[in-house]
Amino acid sequence: MAETLTLQEIRDAIMGDAGLIIDSLACVTVDSDTYTINQLVDRTPDPFRMRDSYLYKPDSGTLESFSPTATLTSDISASVVELEYTSSGDPFTVGDIINIGDGGFEKMRVIGINTTTNFLTVERGVGGTTATTHSSAPEIFKKMIPEFRRITAFNYPAANTVDLARGFTFDEDFVGQIYFLISPDDINISINSALGNPQVRTIERTTITFVNNTNEYALPVGLHSKTQILGVYYRDASSNDVIENSAPAWKIIEDDNALTLHFIALPTFNSNVDFIVVWRKFFPPLAGDNETTTCPKELIVPKAEFELFLKIFKQHGTQARQMFAQDMALVEKKVNEYIAAVISPAEAREYNINEPIFVPDVLPKSYSW
Repeated sequence: MAETLTLQEIRDAIMGDAGLIIDSLACVTVDSDTYTINQLVDRTPDPFRMRDSYLYKPDSGTLESFSPTATLTSDISASVVELEYTSSGDPFTVGDIINIGDGGFEKMRVIGINTTTNFLTVERGVGGTTATTHSSAPEIFKKMIPEFRRITAFNYPAANTVDLARGFTFDEDFVGQIYFLISPDDINISINSALGNPQVRTIERTTITFVNNTNEYALPVGLHSKTQILGVYYRDASSNDVIENSAPAWKIIEDDNALTLHFIALPTFNSNVDFIVVWRKFFPPLAGDNETTTCPKELIVPKAEFELFLKIFKQHGTQARQMFAQDMALVEKKVNEYIAAVISPAEAREYNINEPIFVPDVLPKSYSW
């Protein structure tokens, strides 16, 4: 099974490699927009790196009741954005993230409140969750989705505190991170830009079982262009022999974002034949911190870091380019080395091992020491 990486793991890896993150920070509430961070006590300020800094607060992983508690009054469909609630007071504020559901919770962001009629206007399916139906009576919980706030002031060495432009939704202590020069949202954009780059790919082999007198076969999700197909081969599935032969005449049919493998001339096989489709796999973007990708770490981390430096250069200009140009060149070199060593040979390989390999007896005349 391929290694999986979450969006947050990729983000932390590229920021750590770039030296633009301080993680595992114990953040203790002073008030809604000031936090004490003891790990800052021995840090030497770097004015440029601290420019455009952000305090990141991850998902707390736990659900908490509002005070006073609140419950959903009536059933809602997946498209409803006006929620009626029951409560003995006014527990909500605009910007709150609420959670409703039975086990699989949907997160919603409160964007409007009518305390007279007890109605909330919400944005549905935030934080990587999906809008769905809910029955009346479940309690409405609070739970932080990952959030970040811009740091307006580092107060050390006089004090181990940072001031924020805006307080977090709930005042609480948490283990957080500080990102320098670029916001977590922009880092995520850099990662998804890298995932969408055609350089970022792997070579997959999909096995399809042959069915007698059938010449069309659906190809797997992820194949959306005939240019992704590198070859089609067949082998005897009942034998221990791994010999693969080029498949007979075939073509790819594109229809409604799906691909179908069509054999133009299909010989009669006895039985137990598998077709092997060799194809380039590209990777979809990641919407939330906990969403995963199977893109190899050795490829996505340096490619995302390259995209990150491009974004930093655009935001911070010449000084950033002078500081990170060498790092950018090194990660670009890593990407090219991985493609040359792993991807290109796999793309060029003929998966038919039944053909003899010609090895010359002598070195070519053009060879030079």
